[in-house]
Amino acid sequence: MSEWERVWEKVLHAQVKCCACSGSLRSSTHINLVTLNKYATWKYPAYGNILARDPNKRESKRAVAILCDDCIEQKREAKRAVEFVGKGEDLRIRYHDIEDLEDAEPITEEDLEEPALDFGLEERIRQFDGLVGEAANLHPLTWCPRDQSMVITMILEGRVCCQCPFFVANGGICDPL
Repeated sequence: MSEWERVWEKVLHAQVKCCACSGSLRSSTHINLVTLNKYATWKYPAYGNILARDPNKRESKRAVAILCDDCIEQKREAKRAVEFVGKGEDLRIRYHDIEDLEDAEPITEEDLEEPALDFGLEERIRQFDGLVGEAANLHPLTWCPRDQSMVITMILEGRVCCQCPFFVANGGICDPL
């Protein structure tokens, strides 16, 4: 297990409380990161969508919540967002009440570069591979929901990701860190 994976496991599963129910993540199989339509006033984690036409929606400015498996299944709304403070073993979580954060305009399908997912697999793979460098500059690490692990963004491959059921079900988006 890498240093990042060890810290990720230790901090998130052991210390983070669900941003919806405030319960522990210890019994959750997954670490569910949810991008919010609220602006983050901190640096990490904050998300955007590299496929968005509007640079303001592309940049990593949106707050993120971490929810337990039960809250995801029950479709509960997040009440708080998380901020990561520090590095490595010193990584700590700071919570922010969502109502205290400024609203961000939602990212819709119309905001995404055309064509979205309604073109052939080979074209999706070509476009994906063409965006990896830009994505790596924005987010050096990406959370792989299929493998439940962190991946170095620069090594992502369209041939693998574009056929991943999680990637396809999520509209062609995975979770940058």
